[in-house]
Amino acid sequence: MLKLLYRLFLILLLVASSMLLYQKTNYGYHTLIAVDPAEHAAALIKQKKYAKLSEYLDYFTAFDDIKGNKRIEELRKIVIQKRTSLSYQSEKILEGIYKSTSDEPIGYASAIGSDFLCREIFGIWL
Repeated sequence: MLKLLYRLFLILLLVASSMLLYQKTNYGYHTLIAVDPAEHAAALIKQKKYAKLSEYLDYFTAFDDIKGNKRIEELRKIVIQKRTSLSYQSEKILEGIYKSTSDEPIGYASAIGSDFLCREIFGIWL
């Protein structure tokens, strides 16, 4: 009798878990909504975080429904143009030297270089 109750319990547990998995996969998709990356991109432009914006736009342009969006393509061109400009790169180099942080790889390199020079060569701890 105990084996029968144990088997019934396992069968009920199996049925309940399979129903939960079915509901999770079946009803989870209708709650997804489309995200417009242009709104968050505008906020990142105001904050002048072009490296993060570039990664953000690269992620969203991998999707088919965003790939043909003209506004997103224009934003990507603006970001690329801004990030490759000499004034922006020199600004990030100086940010790396003075603040020892930056959101661009060239700023990281200047931060590491300036920290090395100050600490190891001149013996100054910032």
